[in-house]
Amino acid sequence: MKTVLIYALLFFSTLFAAEPHLDKYQHTLSSTLLAERLQKYLIKDPQLKEYYELTDKTFTFYSSPVEKSPEFILHLIQKSESERKLTGKKIALDPGHCGGCYKYLEQRFIENGEHKFDEGTLTFLTALHLKDLLEREGATVLLTREGIGKGAYPESFEQWLVHNPEYLYNNLPPSQIFRKYYNPLDMCARAEKINQFEPDFSLILHFNAHSTDDKNFNLVFIPGAFKKEELLNREERYEFLRLLFSGDLELSEALSENIAQAMVEKLTVPLVTSEDLVTYLPSVALEIKPGVYARNLCLTRKIHSPLCYGESLIQNYPEECRKLATLDTEIHGIPCSSRLKEVAEAYFLGIKNSVS
Repeated sequence: MKTVLIYALLFFSTLFAAEPHLDKYQHTLSSTLLAERLQKYLIKDPQLKEYYELTDKTFTFYSSPVEKSPEFILHLIQKSESERKLTGKKIALDPGHCGGCYKYLEQRFIENGEHKFDEGTLTFLTALHLKDLLEREGATVLLTREGIGKGAYPESFEQWLVHNPEYLYNNLPPSQIFRKYYNPLDMCARAEKINQFEPDFSLILHFNAHSTDDKNFNLVFIPGAFKKEELLNREERYEFLRLLFSGDLELSEALSENIAQAMVEKLTVPLVTSEDLVTYLPSVALEIKPGVYARNLCLTRKIHSPLCYGESLIQNYPEECRKLATLDTEIHGIPCSSRLKEVAEAYFLGIKNSVS
């Protein structure tokens, strides 16, 4: 009985001493990795080894090397590096828009009573969580932008205006200047970053909206669906031929189909259908498979890898709006909706199902 009581006290002292910022690493690290980091970076004095115990299953850190009272216990993953399905894969993530201070210029935000959020923030946090999931599975991941309210272009919008003041005198509102002149520069910067990275897959993350609020659905885009006015310059013609000659179209289709199906499974929201009356699709896109459309967007054309351009969920659908606005978890310490983690998990599942 005394032994049971001692173990119970140790358990609860460990439980109450747990650090939320450290608990996010539970079941994400291997004993091999921790041993390497300890030896290579952290242990100067050999006596420090008395502060911890490392096994294949757990890393136990003691508050004192004498009393050996567990201060924190980390549960380790059992998979070896060779067992991780995405080991060796390079994956680029482009969180759509900028969000934050630019949400009004981008005109990508929801302010519906108590429900307030913007798409650029949603995509960035989703990408952060997806990056964590992919890296745990062995992938090397690139994010095209570094934070909320940031793009990929080296100058902010305000800095760019200082160097290009002529745009202030064309009688256009700031939002139109941003979207018509600055945003294309940012799109090109995103594509250039990705192409320099030379990924195996690229994902462009967006959340969708609809002209009415009575529909909720998912869809994804792949490259294609050029129109005659979109072959007027040499660059556009080059991208057309590159897509024709490379295998990116078929690989993009397979990747995007897997992601679309994972969205249905993880988010319990169907794929778009003709009954949803998305009026722009027939005029700008080719339906490849249910929920998968070819569309000649800037990034689907300029990114040189198999890709999926995701448009998950309808932000202004009332129930979805409520979910996205509910701050019931956090990602990297930033309060957010658990719905974002579900979206990230859908992309993650789709990618894993695309790797043989």
